[in-house]
Amino acid sequence: MMSYRDLFGSWMEPDASTPGSRSILDFNKPRGRVEDQEIVESDQRLSESLLWRLTEEFYQQSGIGAWKEVPFYATSNPFIARTYVELLLAFLLDYEPWLKRDEPVYFLELGAGTGAFAFYLLKELQAKKNSFSELQGLDLRYVMTDFAEKNLAFWESHEKFRPFMETGLLDFAVYRSGAEDDIVLRRSGRSLRPGELKNPLLVIANYFFIALAYDIFRLENGDLQQLRLTFSRDRNHSGDPLTLDTLECAKSYAAVQGEAFPDARWNAVLDSYKRDFQNATIPFPVGAFQCVQSLQTLSGDKLVLLISDEGFTAVDDKVHQELFVQDLPLWRSFRVNFHAIAQYFKDQGGQSFSTTDKALWLHTSMNILIQPDRALERTRYVFHQRVIEENPINYLFYCEDLLRDGSRMTLSAYLAFLRMTNYDPVAVVCFGDNLYQALKGITAREEEVLIEALDRTIEHIYVLPPNYNAYLFLGRIYHRLGLYKDCLHMFEESEKSFGPDEQSLYFIPLCHESQGDCETALRYYRRILETDPDSVHARNGILRMEAALYDRH
Repeated sequence: MMSYRDLFGSWMEPDASTPGSRSILDFNKPRGRVEDQEIVESDQRLSESLLWRLTEEFYQQSGIGAWKEVPFYATSNPFIARTYVELLLAFLLDYEPWLKRDEPVYFLELGAGTGAFAFYLLKELQAKKNSFSELQGLDLRYVMTDFAEKNLAFWESHEKFRPFMETGLLDFAVYRSGAEDDIVLRRSGRSLRPGELKNPLLVIANYFFIALAYDIFRLENGDLQQLRLTFSRDRNHSGDPLTLDTLECAKSYAAVQGEAFPDARWNAVLDSYKRDFQNATIPFPVGAFQCVQSLQTLSGDKLVLLISDEGFTAVDDKVHQELFVQDLPLWRSFRVNFHAIAQYFKDQGGQSFSTTDKALWLHTSMNILIQPDRALERTRYVFHQRVIEENPINYLFYCEDLLRDGSRMTLSAYLAFLRMTNYDPVAVVCFGDNLYQALKGITAREEEVLIEALDRTIEHIYVLPPNYNAYLFLGRIYHRLGLYKDCLHMFEESEKSFGPDEQSLYFIPLCHESQGDCETALRYYRRILETDPDSVHARNGILRMEAALYDRH
């Protein structure tokens, strides 16, 4: 049975490297003889190294297929979407007196990936936006972005997005972090340009900054040094395309002369670490700062940035000081430096709200820059309650342990967990077998409540092969309840989305048989027998259907 532990992937594995960094950043890997090595890139600062080009090529070439390797579920589920909508609506309520009601309010999702998060957020936004009279009539626009054309084509053709496109709520755009001054919207044809946005720009960047360029600095007795990298490979690969698996990397540190960056705002953040530490290793989010400054310009200094990712939000305790002080394997430094991003916003007169539990795997940060500064009382309150205190983004993972012994759980317990996840289909995948067993002796009232919960869960299904086939579990549950029409629909959807499998081939003819459709049931039983000539289930089914059809005639 699948578990949330499986789905959270590398976020729950403290020694798992991020995609694109595994081979290059293994400095302890045995190296070949110097004379057998070809230098590919020499003495380069990390942020300008070939690592980032290779990482971008991986995502560009893989398209949606990248997420077969890259974990995404932790930031792409119904319960994080519900939390984000509550935060963003709280901000709009705080800022409502200053909103330009004749202009759109844009939500910009960076690196929308599989599209699952956007789907869940759009459903929540559509359901909740009309709950507040102050927000009635606002023209809300959600824009999904990526630099890979393959991903935009996937979203634009996805049936789940069609209703949102038709109402004008959803649009798409190519966006390469820090590279575009204008963002051209595919469907409306409108361009978002610096100086033209009248309302704050609400930006979502889940699992985005972790893949952007970093520099690494080291303080030794107060002296600042910068990491330099030299990449090489075996001469036998000379002339071959560069790949992560063939590259080796050597590191060195060079003294920083004068200011580290041309931008005084960046240097101010770096200087804050120089004041706090005498000896430290400092991961500096160059790519994140480039992105934030570009968005800051686009928004006219009216920017809201909401992020959830693996990273750290503080450097004042033992755990997080280790990230700076110890010379760890370099991939560890790719965890998002929320602390530096928050400092950047604060230095510009903005505000930042962040998770405070140091033990969290996944941190959330909301950074707001608006001029003049506002109190943002609702935003602060909702962030504290929903993200810091309740934090379903992390804590539901731990709650799953309560469900592991299915023999002790009641139907009510599974329904409670399903509600906590905001009717997440993946929850049904995780405990569907146990839920099926808990149906024994179900009462009419319990069945009514269960069916209502399952209906809401079905609305949240966003198909991503091959791991999240909730249809199989839902179909079995409906069959156990004697709801053969619903059962049939689930297994037909499973077959349409994921292809035929043993369960669908087993239940589909049973459902047709239960509804008296002997001809269709017979076709399926014969289909089973073609792939499994020894199937007793299929042979008996064929005999029953042929007898039933004979009696009819």
